[in-house]
Amino acid sequence: MRYNVVKGAKYIIEDSEHVIKKPETHKNKWHMVFGNNNPICLELGMVRGIFIIEMAKANPNKNFIGLEIDGSQTATAVKNIGTKKLKNLKIICADASNIAEYFGKEIDTIYLTFSEPWPKNKMRKKDLLL
Repeated sequence: MRYNVVKGAKYIIEDSEHVIKKPETHKNKWHMVFGNNNPICLELGMVRGIFIIEMAKANPNKNFIGLEIDGSQTATAVKNIGTKKLKNLKIICADASNIAEYFGKEIDTIYLTFSEPWPKNKMRKKDLLL
């Protein structure tokens, strides 16, 4: 699938209150990030964020985290959030292969909607053990 390159994506991501810049610092503390003990749902490969944004709007009693490796797609997700006040939504722009560094056992649900598979030459046995 071909994606548009978003000019200034880095700055859009840096300026967003929804984007978590250092997710590894929140491992086992995500409930503190959200300020509640609601269940946490994670979408891997959120692309433009449409699914995770709609889920956050429809389920205010759950917390949502969207993870996307591509900066332009993450910036588009931030734009799609716009001025919506979604206190139950956070975004991470990072590689999902580092997921064990970001989360402990606090994730209740994981969504894999249309994430791209890892190339076989990059897949490691330890990544399959998460």
